[in-house]
Amino acid sequence: MFTVIITLGNEYIKKTKNTALSLYSFFLQLASFYCQVSPSSSDKKLPFLFSIENQDLNNRGLLMMKEEKGERSGVSLIIREQADRFIMIKQHDHAIISGHLAQSWKSEFFEGVNLKNEVVLAINEHDRGWIEADSQPIWNCEQDQPYSFTNYPIEQKTAIYKQGIDEVERMSKYASLLCSLHYVSFLQNDTHLSAKQFVAVERNRLQNLFKVLGIKGNRELENLFMYHLKILKFCDNLSLYVCLNEPGVKKANEHSFFRYGFPETFSFANNQPIQAYWTGRENVSLSVSPFSQVIQVNLPYKEVKKEDIMLNGIMKAYLDTSENIKTITFSSL
Repeated sequence: MFTVIITLGNEYIKKTKNTALSLYSFFLQLASFYCQVSPSSSDKKLPFLFSIENQDLNNRGLLMMKEEKGERSGVSLIIREQADRFIMIKQHDHAIISGHLAQSWKSEFFEGVNLKNEVVLAINEHDRGWIEADSQPIWNCEQDQPYSFTNYPIEQKTAIYKQGIDEVERMSKYASLLCSLHYVSFLQNDTHLSAKQFVAVERNRLQNLFKVLGIKGNRELENLFMYHLKILKFCDNLSLYVCLNEPGVKKANEHSFFRYGFPETFSFANNQPIQAYWTGRENVSLSVSPFSQVIQVNLPYKEVKKEDIMLNGIMKAYLDTSENIKTITFSSL
């Protein structure tokens, strides 16, 4: 066992965008290759520890990333396993579908419609932090499959969450509020140090922007904001529904996230969970539809064969696999 440490000065980091993440990615690819060629499960632990450190000790905690005890980080692609292949979907592609759904929300159901463009922007861009990461899939040795958004290591996940929220804030403060609280809601009860630090930073962002935008202390605007957050979450979940489920699957065999409907409830649906059903391999019907029309979306995905991964490694297999497009239609029952 040995340790690889790369120390980067502040000025170099400022001048070279994503330098640390790029170097880290190189070692992750090395780690991924190592565990794929490892002859047995007992060997699947890295022979090295790896970290990137900022020479400014005050900022070291923000830049340090480590591989320990055989745990490797990777991208947060949405993964669906089949017998001989993995269906792999980029997070940002899923988010774009969420944005299409939000854009078609009925005006009479869209409270604060004057803010619709900013809400749709938030929904469309909420996973933009993963754009670069999702181009570099990494193998999860412990689970013998690529890393997905459900098991991505928390240290790197929170860094990418923050990067994405920062980018959205430069587009729209209101949109960044929605993205920030969306992610805080996932991690607010997480006891991991990185999660706690992320939540603390984002709560500070939320307080500042709520004040700047005049939302703080205004009950009507606060309620409106929470309604917009609920739209984000519903569209996010409906898009995930078509990503995580096999097309045409029976309700009883759906992913457990969605088997009993979506958690977001609305007055136009009598405050009951809205149910989604595959009514064919390319059609999804909703028990109550918030949309103004039948919606057709295109979902990019790759079918990466397990045999190709065994022969060439996950990165080459992923890059060499052509992208497919699945067209899905959403309608009401």
